[in-house]
Amino acid sequence: DEIWELLRDTIRDIIGTDDEISSDWEDNVILESDVNVWSLKKDSPPGTYIGGNFINPHRDMSFDACHDDDETPRMLSVWIPLNINGATETNGCMRAIPIEEDDFFYSPLHPRHSMNSDYKDSDAEKMIVQQFGCGIWDPTVIHWGGSYEAGESNEEPRSSLAFTTRLGDKA
Repeated sequence: DEIWELLRDTIRDIIGTDDEISSDWEDNVILESDVNVWSLKKDSPPGTYIGGNFINPHRDMSFDACHDDDETPRMLSVWIPLNINGATETNGCMRAIPIEEDDFFYSPLHPRHSMNSDYKDSDAEKMIVQQFGCGIWDPTVIHWGGSYEAGESNEEPRSSLAFTTRLGDKA
């Protein structure tokens, strides 16, 4: 139940709880079924499946899959560090390419829209996020999980929870 409360409270924080939000907001914001949890390990090489980070730059969805015909976003990717130190530059924070640096963000039919392996850490913004804070991005944004840098970090490796929210038909 605590995890579901964290998800619910995070969604409330994202959309707000003031008078402008209708009382039936829970009917308008849908939690997708892709709730995931990661826990990096100190001794796992970068990119390993269990205990390692997802090292490949990728999009969670193509532009057309998460935007209306008028290019209005309908979904958000949400990422929450769970460990006490949160996500730092050396314990495995998320990396993301800014939209303005992504030549193919608005071009879902272009062959390069889905081929994103040319990026490296120095190209990305690093999401430094405290425990239970959240990083939020459009699912079309190119992103990847940073590695735990054993020689650089005295902190525990990052653990995190991620999910996708979608606006319902009433929004």
